[in-house]
Amino acid sequence: MYCQSCGAETNRELNYCSRCGASTAPETALVPLSLTKPAIAIGLTVTLLTLGGFALLITGAVKLAEVFHVPDPIMAVIVMGMLAIAFCDFMLLRLLGRIVNASLSSTLGS
Repeated sequence: MYCQSCGAETNRELNYCSRCGASTAPETALVPLSLTKPAIAIGLTVTLLTLGGFALLITGAVKLAEVFHVPDPIMAVIVMGMLAIAFCDFMLLRLLGRIVNASLSSTLGS
Protein backbone atom coordinates (compact mmCIF):
# COMPACT_ATOMS: atom_id res chain seq x y z
CA MET A 1 0.00 0.00 0.00
CA TYR A 2 1.33 3.43 -0.91
CA CYS A 3 0.69 6.83 0.67
CA GLN A 4 -1.49 9.04 -1.50
CA SER A 5 0.26 12.15 -0.20
CA CYS A 6 3.97 11.33 -0.66
CA GLY A 7 3.97 7.97 -2.47
CA ALA A 8 6.00 6.14 0.18
CA GLU A 9 5.23 2.52 0.93
CA THR A 10 3.27 2.17 4.16
CA ASN A 11 2.21 -0.62 6.45
CA ARG A 12 -1.44 -1.64 6.07
CA GLU A 13 -1.87 -1.87 9.85
CA LEU A 14 -0.97 1.79 10.40
CA ASN A 15 -3.55 4.53 9.91
CA TYR A 16 -0.87 7.06 8.99
CA CYS A 17 2.16 7.33 6.73
CA SER A 18 5.44 6.77 8.57
CA ARG A 19 7.20 9.22 6.22
CA CYS A 20 4.89 12.25 5.97
CA GLY A 21 2.28 11.53 8.66
CA ALA A 22 -0.72 11.71 6.31
CA SER A 23 -3.76 9.63 7.17
CA THR A 24 -4.03 6.36 5.28
CA ALA A 25 -7.26 5.24 6.97
CA PRO A 26 -10.18 4.68 4.62
CA GLU A 27 -12.46 7.69 4.45
CA THR A 28 -15.92 7.27 5.90
CA ALA A 29 -18.93 9.07 4.55
CA LEU A 30 -20.64 11.55 6.85
CA VAL A 31 -24.17 10.60 7.72
CA PRO A 32 -26.57 13.56 7.92
CA LEU A 33 -28.31 13.87 11.26
CA SER A 34 -31.86 14.98 11.74
CA LEU A 35 -31.98 17.62 14.45
CA THR A 36 -35.72 18.14 14.28
CA LYS A 37 -36.59 15.93 17.27
CA PRO A 38 -34.06 17.53 19.66
CA ALA A 39 -35.17 21.01 18.60
CA ILE A 40 -38.82 20.15 19.18
CA ALA A 41 -38.01 18.54 22.53
CA ILE A 42 -36.10 21.62 23.71
CA GLY A 43 -38.85 23.94 22.48
CA LEU A 44 -41.52 21.95 24.34
CA THR A 45 -39.36 21.81 27.45
CA VAL A 46 -38.94 25.60 27.43
CA THR A 47 -42.68 26.09 26.97
CA LEU A 48 -43.66 23.63 29.69
CA LEU A 49 -41.01 24.91 32.08
CA THR A 50 -42.10 28.49 31.61
CA LEU A 51 -45.86 27.96 31.81
CA GLY A 52 -45.69 25.29 34.52
CA GLY A 53 -43.14 27.26 36.50
CA PHE A 54 -45.20 30.42 36.45
CA ALA A 55 -48.35 28.48 37.40
CA LEU A 56 -46.57 26.90 40.36
CA LEU A 57 -45.05 30.24 41.29
CA ILE A 58 -48.42 31.99 41.35
CA THR A 59 -49.99 29.11 43.30
CA GLY A 60 -47.18 29.26 45.84
CA ALA A 61 -47.49 33.03 46.13
CA VAL A 62 -51.22 32.74 46.83
CA LYS A 63 -50.58 30.11 49.52
CA LEU A 64 -47.88 32.29 51.07
CA ALA A 65 -50.24 35.29 51.03
CA GLU A 66 -52.67 33.26 53.14
CA VAL A 67 -49.94 32.57 55.73
CA PHE A 68 -47.91 35.78 55.71
CA HIS A 69 -49.58 39.12 55.85
CA VAL A 70 -46.34 40.93 54.95
CA PRO A 71 -45.65 41.12 51.20
CA ASP A 72 -41.83 40.99 51.45
CA PRO A 73 -41.39 37.17 51.61
CA ILE A 74 -43.97 36.71 48.89
CA MET A 75 -42.19 39.13 46.58
CA ALA A 76 -38.85 37.47 47.32
CA VAL A 77 -40.24 34.05 46.35
CA ILE A 78 -41.79 35.44 43.17
CA VAL A 79 -38.63 37.27 42.10
CA MET A 80 -36.33 34.32 42.84
CA GLY A 81 -38.70 31.93 41.08
CA MET A 82 -38.89 34.15 38.02
CA LEU A 83 -35.09 34.43 37.93
CA ALA A 84 -34.72 30.64 38.17
CA ILE A 85 -37.24 30.09 35.35
CA ALA A 86 -35.60 32.77 33.20
CA PHE A 87 -32.15 31.21 33.73
CA CYS A 88 -33.37 27.73 32.77
CA ASP A 89 -35.13 29.15 29.71
CA PHE A 90 -31.99 31.04 28.70
CA MET A 91 -29.80 27.94 28.96
CA LEU A 92 -32.26 25.79 26.99
CA LEU A 93 -32.65 28.43 24.28
CA ARG A 94 -28.87 28.73 24.09
CA LEU A 95 -28.66 24.97 23.54
CA LEU A 96 -31.38 25.22 20.90
CA GLY A 97 -29.39 27.95 19.14
CA ARG A 98 -26.31 25.76 19.08
CA ILE A 99 -28.29 22.88 17.60
CA VAL A 100 -29.73 25.13 14.89
CA ASN A 101 -26.26 26.55 14.09
CA ALA A 102 -24.79 23.04 13.87
CA SER A 103 -27.61 22.00 11.59
CA LEU A 104 -27.17 25.03 9.35
CA SER A 105 -23.41 24.67 9.15
CA SER A 106 -23.67 20.98 8.23
CA THR A 107 -26.34 21.77 5.63
CA LEU A 108 -24.41 24.65 4.10
CA GLY A 109 -21.11 22.76 4.29
CA SER A 110 -22.31 19.85 2.18
